[in-house]
Amino acid sequence: MIHIHKSKTGFQVIHLASNSEPLATSEVLKTKASCWKNIRAMLESCFSAITVYVQDDTPKTAVIYQFYTNGKKDKLVGYPEKKYVPGKNKKRG
Repeated sequence: MIHIHKSKTGFQVIHLASNSEPLATSEVLKTKASCWKNIRAMLESCFSAITVYVQDDTPKTAVIYQFYTNGKKDKLVGYPEKKYVPGKNKKRG
């Protein structure tokens, strides 16, 4: 899953493996809108996927979105994964 994380100086996009290990981390971005642009660019250039699931960890309660290559996003109802905390997430299972 892809997570949007608020850092001390801005926002970051973090791509996590199924075991919660980070696969890739973006540079620090100034706005959350820049995070969505980063995810869309990644989808268009790297993957053949039409949609991905993105968890926004910036609000008090994390929110999950289904994000499409055309830039549309739908808020999903359900329970989010544990929020991503750099250096603190452990392998599940």
